[in-house]
Amino acid sequence: MKTNRWMVDLLRVGLLALALAAAAVSGSADDDDDQIVLKWKTMAAVQRPYLGAVNPVDGVGGGNAQWAISRGWGHLKRNGELEIHVRGLVLPEPPFNGVNVVPDFRGLVICRTADAAGNATTVQTFSAAFPASEDGTSDIVTSVSLPTPCMAPTVFVMHPDAPRWFATLGYN
Repeated sequence: MKTNRWMVDLLRVGLLALALAAAAVSGSADDDDDQIVLKWKTMAAVQRPYLGAVNPVDGVGGGNAQWAISRGWGHLKRNGELEIHVRGLVLPEPPFNGVNVVPDFRGLVICRTADAAGNATTVQTFSAAFPASEDGTSDIVTSVSLPTPCMAPTVFVMHPDAPRWFATLGYN
C-alpha cells in the first residue's frame, strides 16, 4: 500500500507541474500584445544633409533647421503602445541658441507591411501632439494603430502639424 500511495503522490505532483506549465504557456500567449518590438536608448537630431525635403528618411523630410538632442529613449510594443522620451531637443544655432520654439511634438511610426493584394508598402501612423517645453523636454506616451505585419519600424519625433522630423533612432 505504501508504494501505491507514493506513486499516487508522485502522479499528483506531476499533474500539478503539468497544470502550472500549461498555465504559463497560455499566459504568455495572452501577453503577446505586450511584447516589445523595438526599444532604444539613443536618438539623433536632424542634421545636414537631412534638413528639409531634399534627403528624406523613409519618405519624411527633416526639419528646416539643424536640431540638437541631449537624450532620447523609448519603446514600441506589439499592441501599439508607444513611448518616446526626449530631453534637450532644441535648435542650437542663433537666433534660437538652445531653445525649442515648437510647443508640441508628435510621434510617427513607419512600418513596412503588405497591402490587401500582398504588395509591399509602408504605413505611417502618427500620434497626437504632446507638450514640449522650451528646454526640449517631451514625453510622448500613447498608443498607435499598427498594421499587421509591422516590419522594420522607424520612429520619429515630429513637428505637430508639418511633415518634418526633428529626431529619430540613432546617435550624433
